[in-house]
Amino acid sequence: MTASLRKVPITADFLAQGHRFSAEVILRAGPLIDMLNDATTSYLRVEHVYVSPITDPAALTASHTAGQIRKDNLSIVITTPDQAISRRPGAYTQGGQVTFDTFMTVPGFEIRGGIRIELAVDVERLFIYGSERFVAVFDATATATTNPSVQFTGGAILVNRSQIGIFCMDKRVV
Repeated sequence: MTASLRKVPITADFLAQGHRFSAEVILRAGPLIDMLNDATTSYLRVEHVYVSPITDPAALTASHTAGQIRKDNLSIVITTPDQAISRRPGAYTQGGQVTFDTFMTVPGFEIRGGIRIELAVDVERLFIYGSERFVAVFDATATATTNPSVQFTGGAILVNRSQIGIFCMDKRVV
């Protein structure tokens, strides 16, 4: 008897180069963060794609049945917390005993939320030495720098590490 790969569709918002792409991704064996951090592929296949400008996210400018998103061009991906926790062997899981409030910038956005890490020294491991392309910020908000009234919120925002301009962290008081 062979195991079958279950195909599970999830919806996420992908922000890149002035556009918001609301699309469906078919997951096969793990969460979205594992697909984004998979270094063997540069593109992510998406289906039921709706395109809008970041400056007016409610205005639909195009729709397509399917497409490919270049992962290194993505700034952030808005998703659910369960899609932000890696299941890959050896992956940095951010599985967390300490939560830090964080502030980050990527081109066009300020991101605020919580980073979950084991110890304060893991900050360097996560941001500087880590091999993961995307890091998870939980209970997060991304605010457009050109128009602060435009905000994207989610249970998790996956941030492209290579596009981070600055990250600041303060230990969360519980």
